[in-house]
Amino acid sequence: MNRLRRFMLNGLLMALVAAVMRSVSVAFNVYISNKIGTVAMGLFSLISTVYGFGITFATSGINLATTRLIAQALGDTSDIKGKSVISEKASKINAILKRCIIYSIIFSFIATLILWTFAEKIGVNILGDARTVSSLKVLSLTFIPISVSSALSGYFSAMRHVFKNAVTQIF
Repeated sequence: MNRLRRFMLNGLLMALVAAVMRSVSVAFNVYISNKIGTVAMGLFSLISTVYGFGITFATSGINLATTRLIAQALGDTSDIKGKSVISEKASKINAILKRCIIYSIIFSFIATLILWTFAEKIGVNILGDARTVSSLKVLSLTFIPISVSSALSGYFSAMRHVFKNAVTQIF
């Protein structure tokens, strides 16, 4: 398959997955709204805002950093000499991926600790409702898997495995 066609198919797949994920999000919000009512939906919205900020800190651009570093390693052959070009690139990419995953675990752990520790202060003092505290604590535990999956998503994008990236996003 030529490069342009593969590029177009990968772009189409990514756009399709993004559209499906947005549709699922809208359907989920409608479902939640019908189940919990307007007052609880307001609380859900407040919690989602804090959660979104936490995810932003937890992921800290790891997706883009992983994609860039691995794509650069794939294209860089200046420091590799001899017959083992493929094995040298593979070991370099593995090292980059490990460092990116460690980075994502560290930042997401810090974000988890911050939200878990300050959930009561955020819930009661900022959001103005003590019912949000337990939700914030539970949601803080999702930062680590989300951040690691963001690093893996960057890896799959750089390696041009868009199908695996799409499956990861859906999962």
